[in-house]
Amino acid sequence: MRIFQYLRNHDILPTKETLIVELGCNDGRILESFYRHGYKVLGIDLDANALETARLMMPDGLFHAGDIRGFPVPQGSFIILRNVLPFLSSKDEVRDLLLPLKDHHMHFTLFGPEDERPKDCLVWTREEAEALCKEIGAHIVEEFNGMGMSMSGQPRRTH
Repeated sequence: MRIFQYLRNHDILPTKETLIVELGCNDGRILESFYRHGYKVLGIDLDANALETARLMMPDGLFHAGDIRGFPVPQGSFIILRNVLPFLSSKDEVRDLLLPLKDHHMHFTLFGPEDERPKDCLVWTREEAEALCKEIGAHIVEEFNGMGMSMSGQPRRTH
């Protein structure tokens, strides 16, 4: 419920017609809040067993077992990358994953040097996070005291 409430509190919650896609969804705990509020959800994860739990909680949800890299995200979706980016092998891999998604609305989290974080995850300076956000058309929504930086990207407008 925390991500749903966070997006609502920061006025970046998508409309109910928007498909919510979580890349690296595990057992669907984040998606479940959206599902309970009437959203259509799609979760992708490598762990097929965790996806079975998600399917039990959200019988009308869509779930795909596989790698998130290169997954064809439907146009107009709202993408959540909450628990996967810090564990990719490099910052270049994070950039390579996010760049093709830059035309989608997305929400993701990165950890800074002073943050409480899992062992062996990628650490970003504020300057690196800002440069990445500029490159993909996102912005830092909030810096959590000791818990990372939350970013949100809006779809780019073409004229």
